[in-house]
Amino acid sequence: MAVKGVFSYWWFPIISGLVWCGMLLGLLLEWLVNQHGRRYPTMNEEANIAYISNVGADRLQPLFIVGCVLTSVFLDLAFFSERWLRHNGRLVPNVSLGEKILSILSMVFAIVGTVGLICLSIFKTGKYKVLHNLFLGLFIGGYLISAVFICSEYQRLGKSMYTLYLSHLNTPL
Repeated sequence: MAVKGVFSYWWFPIISGLVWCGMLLGLLLEWLVNQHGRRYPTMNEEANIAYISNVGADRLQPLFIVGCVLTSVFLDLAFFSERWLRHNGRLVPNVSLGEKILSILSMVFAIVGTVGLICLSIFKTGKYKVLHNLFLGLFIGGYLISAVFICSEYQRLGKSMYTLYLSHLNTPL
């Protein structure tokens, strides 16, 4: 349901995705149009296209940081709102402790991914190469593990709801 007819919780991942795409497009266009596809000192010799971190560490680092913060915060809000909606009965509720634990673990690792992405955007790739790569791994690993946990939760939810549905069919009216 929408709050006062305008806002709904499904907007969180949409906003996150739009901010991410807008930031990527802004960085790519800056690199192509204003910088004419110049080669950064941090790029590999064989590379023809700059990594987002190369462009984001240059003149547009504030855009890179704000884009990463907004993207990850709205994505985390999507995880938290999903949990809140389940808890309040507006989505199919968790029926087992395992489902709740998987949901909480997915949120924890989403926060780990958020910390990784925000720190990745702050520590420039040329100046802090080791930290930058560490936070890149934290970002990718955090969200990847979060996705595994949320998929496991949904799988368990599907099985438990199907079992509940079958038991409901077998009960006499």
